[in-house]
Amino acid sequence: MINSRPDIKDLLRGAIISVVFLLLSFQSLSFFESIEKFLYGIEMRFALAPPVGAGKISMVNIDKKSINRLGPWPWPRSVIAEMIDKLGKNGAKLIALDLDGLDRKEPNQGLMEIEKLNDRITAMELPAEKRGQLKDMLSDIETKLDNDNALAAAIKNSGNVILPAKGFNSETDPVMNEVYTSGIEKMKILNPHPDSDSLYKFNNILLPFPELAQNCTGIGHNNLSPENTMSGRGHLLFFNLKSNFEDNIIPSMPLRIALEYMGGETFSMAFPDGEVMLDGRTIPAQKGELLIRFLGGRRSFPYYSFADIYNEDHIPFQLFDGKIVLIGYTADAGVKINTPVDQAMPRIEFIANVVQSLIGHSYIKRPGAMTYIEAFILIILVMCFSFVLPRNSHINRICIIISLCIIIVIVGAISFVVMDVWIKTIYILAAVVVLYFELLVENIVASQKMMGIRSEEFMESNRMLGLSFQSQGLLDLAFEKFRKCNLDNSMKDVIYNLGLDYERKRMLNKAISVYEYIAENDIDFRDLEGRIAMLRQAIGATAISPKNRKKDEKILVVNDLEIKPTVGRYEIVREIGQGAMGVVYEAKDPKINRPIAIKTIRFSDEFEEERVKEVKNRFFKEAEIAGKLSHPSIVSIYDAGEDYDLTYLAMEYLDGKDLRNYSKKDTLKPLKTVLQIISDVALALDHAHQRGVIHRDIKPGNIMLLKNGKVKVTDFGIAKAMSSTQTKSGVVLGTPSYMSPEQINGQYIDGRSDIFSLGVVLFEMLSGQVPFHGKNITNLLYQIAQGKHPSIRDINPKIPKVCEQIINKALEKKPEDRFQTGTEMAKYLTATLKRIDEAGKPKSENE
Repeated sequence: MINSRPDIKDLLRGAIISVVFLLLSFQSLSFFESIEKFLYGIEMRFALAPPVGAGKISMVNIDKKSINRLGPWPWPRSVIAEMIDKLGKNGAKLIALDLDGLDRKEPNQGLMEIEKLNDRITAMELPAEKRGQLKDMLSDIETKLDNDNALAAAIKNSGNVILPAKGFNSETDPVMNEVYTSGIEKMKILNPHPDSDSLYKFNNILLPFPELAQNCTGIGHNNLSPENTMSGRGHLLFFNLKSNFEDNIIPSMPLRIALEYMGGETFSMAFPDGEVMLDGRTIPAQKGELLIRFLGGRRSFPYYSFADIYNEDHIPFQLFDGKIVLIGYTADAGVKINTPVDQAMPRIEFIANVVQSLIGHSYIKRPGAMTYIEAFILIILVMCFSFVLPRNSHINRICIIISLCIIIVIVGAISFVVMDVWIKTIYILAAVVVLYFELLVENIVASQKMMGIRSEEFMESNRMLGLSFQSQGLLDLAFEKFRKCNLDNSMKDVIYNLGLDYERKRMLNKAISVYEYIAENDIDFRDLEGRIAMLRQAIGATAISPKNRKKDEKILVVNDLEIKPTVGRYEIVREIGQGAMGVVYEAKDPKINRPIAIKTIRFSDEFEEERVKEVKNRFFKEAEIAGKLSHPSIVSIYDAGEDYDLTYLAMEYLDGKDLRNYSKKDTLKPLKTVLQIISDVALALDHAHQRGVIHRDIKPGNIMLLKNGKVKVTDFGIAKAMSSTQTKSGVVLGTPSYMSPEQINGQYIDGRSDIFSLGVVLFEMLSGQVPFHGKNITNLLYQIAQGKHPSIRDINPKIPKVCEQIINKALEKKPEDRFQTGTEMAKYLTATLKRIDEAGKPKSENE
């Protein structure tokens, strides 16, 4: 949603966001500061200190290797003393010890015992000469055992050792004594005149014990930054030791090292406006804190294992000549500092980076006014873009915000890398991004309101479209549209009716799905619970999918439900028969309330997929021709069509039985009845033949004898539609026992083929068996095409000779030798009936 003109709401939005993030920036929240520290680290890696004077510092590390060789830490201080002597002899200009515990003397049980022994000797009554000798011996032993004295002597002899101190706050101020005074004197620098109130303050300090403090060259604190946000980035050059006695400006150990290295006490310092002047150069140090420009991560300075140097008799002179040598603990248990270039930098190397930054005059600056500059930039950008963004499209807003964020980051990086000035960009970036998302949420809310206004129209549209699909029989599409509507009571009725349509279309599994959709919201709606149970009972726990259906699968009719399944528009009542190609049902035409018979066929079960369309087209063409036949002995075809996976014929409903019921020896009809039936069928066939329709599958199952004695021939057109078409199993459809020789041989077929099949039916109805038999299908087909059928009179001697002659004529192998028309065959049958009547012969049990 784009706003084309300035709005007071835009001004208010920009002002609120600006104020919120200004407050957050002054609060220095840890979340934002951690992100800022991450960006700071990236920028620092691009702005590492130039290697000016990088070779001036070396590190002697108390590492794992040294501890393994010399024993667990702490070592006797005589070991440190020997190292100081060795470094001094090899030309080290300055030696700095970053070691904890130098504020107290080393516990020494041997010295304590010597003192006790000395007291006892003093108390003994010994000659003065003897007592003096003993005391001299004890004094020599005491000198050798006193490691602290050895360290103090080494520091004094070296004349270039810097020692650490540590400021802290306690409930009591330090006691002013000789040790305190001498220690503070060692920490003072020339001409310090800072505003002491602007520095971080401590009221107590740990100093080296007296002998060390008096003999060292200088002392400096090794405190880390008291600001969590500056930890690892900044170094406290000074702090104010504020006691009851006076203010003392305490320099850091790295600063003392840098001062001594560059000129000692003749080097003056000044503190104008919160900065430090060192050697005529300005050190940006707000509240006495310096932003370090690192040389690199761990091992950016030369590393030497303490054990290697300690055990080496001849050290190359150039290793330490004229250099600052830092001795510190780097093993795993030592103090580690999270810096922008290394998350676990040993404190001694951190000190080395500070010293390098000082003597190389390489610092990161953050002027005191920078906070206000950042606030000004934040306000300008947020207020500006609070007007610009609403007047652009969503895509343009994304492009603007991404571009702006990239520009802010680049400007911050250039300022850091090129100008050595640190600008905090995270609060500016966050404010701009929050402005974008606030607009995005506002637009989403506005869109939701608009959608709420239109949702009713949208649902009504889906409802109407679903009803349209339902009326066209596209039930799945209708359900898809109905699901997009709110399921209120009126919609439940609509979807319930859709379920009834699924029932009518025999898709009971989908009907269950529709009912269950309603039941998820209201199981008590109408008869849902009972209806679902009855449907599941009818089809089983799992609905059958179309892929698993077989040609002999029945249409389920659940009597307990008022809804009847339909095929096309016809309601299925019951199953009344089953043939080779499908199932026949009694049905009702709801338009005229007429009973009909429905024959269903699933072509997909019998034919390959690529042939189904061809067979269906042929079937409908033949059904159309057969539907035009109008004869009393031919079943009337009313309709043909498709309903999902079923193809169907709607035909005249016949109340009777097919001739299979009268083709067994114990159910044979009387002779005259049989002759009349065959005569009626022959006339019906002749009617069809004259109109170009050949049945091709005359057999007892396709001839119905009604209760009123009439005969009806069924399944016209089906056989021709299927003829010469192989099923999936490779078998040509048809009934072999009734096929004509020309059908078997694949020759041209006309109406005389039906005459042959009718002759087989006549033979079977008079004898109770078919005329041709074979051990297998191949032998049977051979007998029909080449073999001679048995005499009907040999099977039933009571059959008149003329009937045998009619059968023999109908079963001739060559079509030209048979009856040429059905009428011709019917004439002979009618004449035979008359002769039987005239003869007045008594009827046999078979007649």
